[in-house]
Amino acid sequence: RSIITAHSGNTLSYNFQTDYEPNNGFGYFIQNDIRTLDKIGEWYFNSATKTVSLFYGSQTPPPTIDIATITSLENLNFKGSNGNLLEFGNQQNALVKNCALKFAGIDAVYGYSLINFTIQNSTVNNANNNGIYMEYNCKFTNVIYDTIKNIGLFIGMGDAIHYNTFAGISVSGSGANASINTTIQGNVIDSIGYNGIAFIGDNALVKNNFVSNFCMSKDDGGGIYCHRGFANTYNFSGQKIEGNIVLD
Repeated sequence: RSIITAHSGNTLSYNFQTDYEPNNGFGYFIQNDIRTLDKIGEWYFNSATKTVSLFYGSQTPPPTIDIATITSLENLNFKGSNGNLLEFGNQQNALVKNCALKFAGIDAVYGYSLINFTIQNSTVNNANNNGIYMEYNCKFTNVIYDTIKNIGLFIGMGDAIHYNTFAGISVSGSGANASINTTIQGNVIDSIGYNGIAFIGDNALVKNNFVSNFCMSKDDGGGIYCHRGFANTYNFSGQKIEGNIVLD
């Protein structure tokens, strides 16, 4: 890739940064410029101003677009990240539906301090740390009818900062920050480095999940794992584990 330094008429000037000599008629394309947008819905991110521009064509766009208010991700594919692929914090009613999440450098989905977060009918494949990790203070989390595979299988690539690693689904917290009213239902979870499903907190329902091939990188875990908090001193109530199939 070469950076364009000037444009005049039909002439482009650029920094030559390749070992391959350009040939007449061979073609080229331009990327990372707002002027490349020509189809409705295409977007451009300005890394200097931290703003996203959307192309509306001849349509009249809304006067402002606040990216922080976008809480619904549907029918999208996300592939590749150095950190977390998707991250949610201090939000309500966030939804991930019918999405494909692949090759996360840390967690495919990471969340904290959420109310009514739902990930539904989505696939998570190949994450170095956790598939779905709700770290603390998450209320009314719903992880339903998802497929989660190949999580935490590369030893040494997990996140050493957080307590939970290599889990397919992990809903966590401690004491007053424990997550509550969690539903984990109808998921297929396969080939997981540590716990297939790990959860904590009051009024949790883990139902009708299929879990296979867990603890492939670490031991002292389980297909479905719950505990009394990091200090092992909290008593939670209303936890139900029903109708799951667990194979190793």
